[in-house]
This record gives sequence, C-alpha cells and structure tokens, in this order.
Amino acid sequence: MPSSYAVWYANDGTFLLAWKLDYGYYFSDGGGNVVPGGQLLNGAWNFALPGGRQEGGESWAQTAYREFFEETGYYPTYLNWQQQPFTVGGYTFGAGYFQTDAATIGGYLPWINGYTLPIGTAIAQEIINGRITTYPQIAPWVAAQGWTAWPPSNELYQVYQYNILDPATWTMVQGWQTSPTLNWYYYILAYLRTTILGVPAPEISETAPRLPIQGGVARAAPSPLAPASVPDTARVPRPPAASPAG
Repeated sequence: MPSSYAVWYANDGTFLLAWKLDYGYYFSDGGGNVVPGGQLLNGAWNFALPGGRQEGGESWAQTAYREFFEETGYYPTYLNWQQQPFTVGGYTFGAGYFQTDAATIGGYLPWINGYTLPIGTAIAQEIINGRITTYPQIAPWVAAQGWTAWPPSNELYQVYQYNILDPATWTMVQGWQTSPTLNWYYYILAYLRTTILGVPAPEISETAPRLPIQGGVARAAPSPLAPASVPDTARVPRPPAASPAG
C-alpha cells in the first residue's frame, strides 16, 4: 500500500518536522507487535514527517492523521485540512495537510518532546529488558506509571518547529530533492510552500547543500535550526542491524 504523510502547519509557514529514531522496538501495525532486538527503521536517524502506509480504504488525509497520532501520541488539531497525492519516478504517495496556528504547534512541542516521546523510550527500555513481551502489555504498564498518553509506535526521537518560508529552511528542503531517503518530503513541503501558501518555487540550486549519504541512509545531525531539548543520553542504545520496518 502507498504511504501518506502528515503536514501540520500554520499560514505563517510554521510546520512540524520530526527526527526519526534509528531503531524501533514496538509498532501498532497489524494489531501491534514488539521487537526486543529492535528493527531498523526506514529513513533511520534523519528528518521525517509523521506517516506510513494506508490501511483499509483510508484517504490520504485519514492515513496521515492516524500516523501522526501513532508516532507522537497526539492527534493534530486543525482549522482546515486538505490532501494531495503525488507520483514521482513511478512511486505514488500522498500527504494530509492540517492547518492550525503557530502558537498551537509551539504549544504541543514540549508535550511531545518532554512527555509522550520519552514515555516511548521508557516502553522500549522495558521491552529490551524483557519486562514487556507483547504489545497488549504496553497500555496497562503505561497506566500503572500514572501516564495518560504515549505513542502507539516507537519511531520518532524528537519533533521541531520549522518555517517553510524561512530561506535557510527552504534551502535545506530543496537539498532533499536529490536524496533517495528524503525526496518525497521535498515534494510534500514544496506543495505546502508553493500551492497552499502561494510562494513561487525556483528551480533547485546546484549549490544547495546535500546531505551526506552512507550506505543509502542520510546521516546528517539535526540542523542547528532545531535545538534539541531532550539529551542524547535519553536515546535507547542501538542494537545490531535488523530488518527494515516502516
């Protein structure tokens, strides 16, 4: 099934951009499963928009909305929404665009980065230590800690607030056009900038910075535009490479 990605944005150009974990330890797909040894994620340790495969006749927007919740633990509140399919190089994917205001996006960041994603890390650690062995055990364990929200899938390290109208951000996104692991995000965000927000898009500059590729996975560190608020020591230790997961 094709994939769809969530763009949570404001009319001033603000949008939410995530940084993906390298390995995930539990996933909500197919009723839920845990992976004690960890699964290497597609697009590991790189920028990402929340997203994943369509399920059961979902629209592009429905998939994006669900995936945002599964990866952050929150549904994106919105004033308006729209959806758009893309076909690039024979590959079809889509996006759901959920319009809110910049203050709402900024207000959610501390909760996602400081609450739900660290809870996801704690769940992963319980799985690694063998204290959680099945997906249905996760919700009761979370409730027993007194926590009320958690990401149903263990995929994101942190989320950031960027602005697609900012020249430095746009230069970064343009650089993704030729990346095998990020190019679909370029088309999705270019649509946000040019079609939804109405800013003309020049052709990609040959001098635009490119992310270094090692073994097919971009290994750039998070941009200085996105200062980390969760210490790197909060990351779950990386296991040996395993089979890719979505």
